[in-house]
Amino acid sequence: MRDFKQDLALSNVEEDRVRGFLSRYFNAKCYDTYSNDFYAIILGRLNIDYFLVREDSIITVEKKVRNGKYYLDSLAVEIEIISNDNVRIGNLFTTKADYMLYLWQVDNELLSQGLMVRLDKFREWFRENCNRYRDIDTVPTRYTKGNKTYTWHAKIKVIPLIDILMHDWIERVNVW
Repeated sequence: MRDFKQDLALSNVEEDRVRGFLSRYFNAKCYDTYSNDFYAIILGRLNIDYFLVREDSIITVEKKVRNGKYYLDSLAVEIEIISNDNVRIGNLFTTKADYMLYLWQVDNELLSQGLMVRLDKFREWFRENCNRYRDIDTVPTRYTKGNKTYTWHAKIKVIPLIDILMHDWIERVNVW
């Protein structure tokens, strides 16, 4: 059983470096949504981790962190989240972010290369190709809030990078 708070702590490492990378990549001022102010809470509920402000536009990014043993091997795409017998659609179709920054981590360290995925184009591709990949159940995760304990797991599809790296909506990036 995984622990949500431990998973969250691991995914929040090196936030300054991630913000710096996003600022350089998009040539824009980067803000994260991890504070407790009103806008951060709203954006967090939309599965947006960062927003970048340009003179003429705003770009939104969701960050995903995966175990380093799969480094530059595949993407894990959540298609369903099952929580206390309640099923909801996975984050690929619920996030309102424009991009997903996909990173891998070993221990408490993010690895230097990641993927930048343009989500609208990836969703199109995924709808057309998802049946080529089998469903996998993840290890259950436990989360305690107050005196209530929640347990959930996800159904995912694992997409080998060799199947998608040739597309213009995904790019390998050097994060640092």
